[in-house]
Amino acid sequence: MFGLAGGPDPEGADGTEARTAGPARPLAGETVVLEAVPPLDEDEPDDAAGARSASPVADEPAVVTPPRGTRVPRSRFVGPSLDQVVEPGVPATMVVSPIPLGPVPEPAPVVGPQLGPHALGRTAAADHPEPVVVPGSSVPPEPVVEPGSSASGASAPAEPEVVPPVVIEPEPVRVVRPSADLVVVPDPAQRRPAATGWRGFLRRATRGVIDLEPGPRERAVIEAATAVRTRWQGPRTVVVANPKGGSGKTPTAIGLAATFGHVRGGGVLAWDANETLGTLGLRTEGAASEVTVVDLLEKLDEFESRGARRGDLGAVVRAQESGNFHVLPSDEDPRRMSQIDAAGFARLHDVLQRYYDVLVVDTGNNPRAEGFMAALAVADALVIPVSWAEDKVVTAGRLVDQLREMGRDDLVERAVTVVTGPWGAGTTPAQVRSWKAWFEEQTAAVVQIPTDARIGGGGPIVYDELGAATRRSYLFAASHVSGVFSALGPATSDLLSSER
Repeated sequence: MFGLAGGPDPEGADGTEARTAGPARPLAGETVVLEAVPPLDEDEPDDAAGARSASPVADEPAVVTPPRGTRVPRSRFVGPSLDQVVEPGVPATMVVSPIPLGPVPEPAPVVGPQLGPHALGRTAAADHPEPVVVPGSSVPPEPVVEPGSSASGASAPAEPEVVPPVVIEPEPVRVVRPSADLVVVPDPAQRRPAATGWRGFLRRATRGVIDLEPGPRERAVIEAATAVRTRWQGPRTVVVANPKGGSGKTPTAIGLAATFGHVRGGGVLAWDANETLGTLGLRTEGAASEVTVVDLLEKLDEFESRGARRGDLGAVVRAQESGNFHVLPSDEDPRRMSQIDAAGFARLHDVLQRYYDVLVVDTGNNPRAEGFMAALAVADALVIPVSWAEDKVVTAGRLVDQLREMGRDDLVERAVTVVTGPWGAGTTPAQVRSWKAWFEEQTAAVVQIPTDARIGGGGPIVYDELGAATRRSYLFAASHVSGVFSALGPATSDLLSSER
């Protein structure tokens, strides 16, 4: 064991005497030289070994010889031989620094990269090594001094605690998309297979092996149907007019109403505004009804109120299964029909436009009647039916002159001429070519309706029973009318209402 004051304790001396005879403890700043004590002889008696291991006085620090292979802690010895392994039997002289013995101050915390809780725990354990206790020694373990306190128990200034910042991960950005993105809008330019004609027949016969594009006629039908389904800015009114009886006004009105209703899906009314005996009720489906347009006029106050419903019109109009449109017939009594003057027509028109998208008005034969003039005043489009007969052609021409005198040149320029029925007696091809050229110059288009026995028979006209060529011709006429509707702004009736 190491002794103080320059040398080892004398062997064989009593432990008590050695403690009383020893010199005083070294003061701070003195240099204490420690000499290595030779190891005990294995044959030395046990009492001598006990004397050597006697504990020092309580107020003196105990000096213990570490066992073989023990590494001396850095906190107790300072010098060039700190990391040397103390080998028994090797003399060595170590100089103890004039640092008073006691607890070693804690090093300042090192602020480094952000560590997790487990890494912080390992770092703290490495900074505070547990004291080495040599077996057989009565020296109590060195107390661990916590930050902010001293060995004497006095409170020391607490060092700031390094709190790792809280890292908040940004939430993923959610893209808000409307449900309209789920709707697949077909591309108009997308190729579609042929469905009619010999091209469509080959496709069906070969089960799609021969897949041809639509022919010119089928493409024209597709384009016409697309034009009829076009959206408009409000309800529209088309007037079918030719003062000459038998020119085909009623069949043309039925064909146009059925085409609009079939292609657009309803919302169409065929209205018989003939001031005399109209035949629209006779040429359409459904049982004859005693309720006519005159009855609607008499109770029009109910429909002009806010509480009116479209279903209430079911007692007045007649629904057509074929063509999906409604019919408002005229009264069979000319005296009652004469009650519908210009003001009555305007009231009826305003109410009916609240419930229908398209009004097809079949006019009478008197171009000076108030109802006839009122119909032309609210017309958005005009259809002039003629047949290649001199009387019918000349009468249609006089209607064009009348419209120009009324200041409705715009109505004439966008009018559609529909040619129906057979040629008149004595009509020549040269006359037909001349008449056709005149109407092509004065109106927007001329459409020929082929002769169909289901039209000329005089009975009800059923749209589904008409020939394919007849329905296709009415579709072309309706597409021209729809083009006129699309080119317009607000309805003409709305403009007239604002002027009134």
